[in-house]
Amino acid sequence: MRSAVVLFLTLCVGYFQVEAQELPRKSPKAYTSQVFGLTEVAIDYSSPAMNGRRIFGSLVPLDQLWRTGANEVTRISFSTPVTIEGIPVNEGTYALFTIPGMQSWTLILNPDTTLWGTNGYDEKKNVLEVAIPIQASKVPYERMRFTFSSIQDSSMQVNLCWAETRISFTIQSELRELIERNVEDAIASDPENYNVYLKAAVAFKDLGSFERAMSYVSRSLEIYPDNWYAYYIQAELFELKMNCEEALRSAMTAMEKGLVEAETLEEDFKYEKMVMDKITLYRSKDCKEKLMEQEAIREKSREELRRSEEEEVVEPQPEKKKNKKNK
Repeated sequence: MRSAVVLFLTLCVGYFQVEAQELPRKSPKAYTSQVFGLTEVAIDYSSPAMNGRRIFGSLVPLDQLWRTGANEVTRISFSTPVTIEGIPVNEGTYALFTIPGMQSWTLILNPDTTLWGTNGYDEKKNVLEVAIPIQASKVPYERMRFTFSSIQDSSMQVNLCWAETRISFTIQSELRELIERNVEDAIASDPENYNVYLKAAVAFKDLGSFERAMSYVSRSLEIYPDNWYAYYIQAELFELKMNCEEALRSAMTAMEKGLVEAETLEEDFKYEKMVMDKITLYRSKDCKEKLMEQEAIREKSREELRRSEEEEVVEPQPEKKKNKKNK
């Protein structure tokens, strides 16, 4: 009797040791992340393959809850509060479920990230349910994947691609609010640091907030009046207002301060050409026309980038012919 018990325990230990082995998965784990503005989005998922199978409406039933991948539940995390298709979502990590349909899918976020697949799913805990239209793909995606596109400072798109189907949803952040909070914290922590105000000026310049940016540049120069880069940013701010005369004055001062600093350090002024290019532009008789042309070119480039990303977010893999026995 004792030998039988020992044999049983030995077999149990051996079984669990085998179960603990790490072996290749048919649907390997995948991870992708992207920062836009001050927000990071990360997605942790398993990536199943087509393997010659019909996916939606067969392997993945329509109008039923899907784990959106394989194995453990797919997780998506946000480092700051965001809105998804206009619906507010707090920062944190969520389980990402979907309900595939013929014309659209339902995207679902749920705070329970400990689930295996959909087992234990509680609809009452959902923090987001939103319909997402389907986008057909010209070429099948062999493996399911998440990608990012249309990345801007305050928004981007997340794309889920598999088989002949792609869905995309927009994530946005309150970038101005995040910047204002960070700037206020930095100033409160180090109110006499000229660089804090200069960085704030650059941030608000990029937001197109002229008055706010100019006030921070002025404060930075009050603390450190010999900083050539502050005058350079000031010139760019006047450039935004098409004020070539004031922009020239600031650029000339930037050059003067930069050359003095370089001489003091006994080195060349590394940014002399960059500043000189601005001076040449502001001195030209058709300065305003050239600035308008530059802005038109930048806007055209931004539009072409948006259009190319909308056409195809990733290069899909051609469908491979598989033996019918493969599952």
